[in-house]
Amino acid sequence: MKTLSLFSLLIITIVTITSCDDLTTNIETNLVANMSADIIQPKKILKNSNAFTFEVSDTINLNENDDLKGYLESIEQIDIKSISCTLNGIPQGESISEITIELVEADLSSTLYNITDNNISETLNVVQELLKSASNYVMNKKMLIVKATGTSTYAPMKLFISIDHKVVVTASVLD
Repeated sequence: MKTLSLFSLLIITIVTITSCDDLTTNIETNLVANMSADIIQPKKILKNSNAFTFEVSDTINLNENDDLKGYLESIEQIDIKSISCTLNGIPQGESISEITIELVEADLSSTLYNITDNNISETLNVVQELLKSASNYVMNKKMLIVKATGTSTYAPMKLFISIDHKVVVTASVLD
């Protein structure tokens, strides 16, 4: 009888240890920074100049993401899968000459050029190594500062910029 009880306890222990993967959950969510840039025409314009600059930033805090509430203390891994940029507010016939999206302090930036379409969404071309580095940063800081800088061929303009990080968050369900 003692042998059967010890054997049962051993089996339960082995099953519990080997099923630790079942004690986590993967949460697919989006971390989004929505910004608006007021591109203004300076009082003095250089002759033949058609470049108007802008710079905006936003902070994404994980504790503000509804999908992650209840898991903040038990996050084990964050994996940024892709980053896309949507621009809205470009007048017909005008363009954004360039826009650089930077994840401040996460050593990641990407630039898009000659955007002429309004309400366009582009996936940023970022190598996996940089996405992994940015993922580690977000994992450690539980936040992300996103900055957008660029130039427009037209002013005044109100440019709406949305930066969408598609992420998978692995969290423990027992914490």
